[in-house]
Amino acid sequence: MAPIEAVEYLRPRAGASLLGGDGRRTSVSIGQALAWQGIDYVSVEQLGEALTELNLKQYVETFRSEDIDGRLLVQMDDAMLEEDLGITNGLHRLKILNLAKASA
Repeated sequence: MAPIEAVEYLRPRAGASLLGGDGRRTSVSIGQALAWQGIDYVSVEQLGEALTELNLKQYVETFRSEDIDGRLLVQMDDAMLEEDLGITNGLHRLKILNLAKASA
């Protein structure tokens, strides 16, 4: 079996979740989650990894404490990032919003 076929075989179908048989999320990297289903299935922890990769590590704890995962991130706008999360740097907000758009 060619590698791409193996990846296709493991890829969840549209609407499927990345939950294991016991109902807990499986351990996948942010790249895998985005490639498989988009940002909707990215956990709080994986979103923290993505922020770190974007050199925005200073916001990881804020996202954790507010329990922001990919599903919530795609519903946020610039004003929410600034007013609700206190992200005052416009370029940082733009990077975060671009992450949500690029992965949706």
